[in-house]
Amino acid sequence: MGDIRIRSWHGQKADSEVVEGASESQLRDAIDALDNKVTTEVTVDQADGSYLSIGGGAGRYHVSYGNSEDEYFTLQDESRSGGEEKLVTGGQLGVFDAASVVGKSLAVRAAATFLESGRLDDSLTWKES
Repeated sequence: MGDIRIRSWHGQKADSEVVEGASESQLRDAIDALDNKVTTEVTVDQADGSYLSIGGGAGRYHVSYGNSEDEYFTLQDESRSGGEEKLVTGGQLGVFDAASVVGKSLAVRAAATFLESGRLDDSLTWKES
């Protein structure tokens, strides 16, 4: 089990809420709170230093993984290609490849697997970044 951090931004200032030993239900609630405006980031942290960050909200999410060995991966939706999408993640507007903006079901599935196991869901598509 991991901890989750929920970040809401008010200008340059971020408020963080930490839920230690979070349940899948608490994780789902945190992802539901993402609004692509103020509350724009949920991070699942594991004891080994690895993390999964979910940004955006309102049905559109950018999900990225990193670890202490400088390995980084981004969740991909293979049904989407071409073009770019704008999302607010970590309090900042970003432009992302359309394939790296996923729907809620993929974001929740990736996050729930990582929360429970500390690993990426191998049945999903991840792109090294």
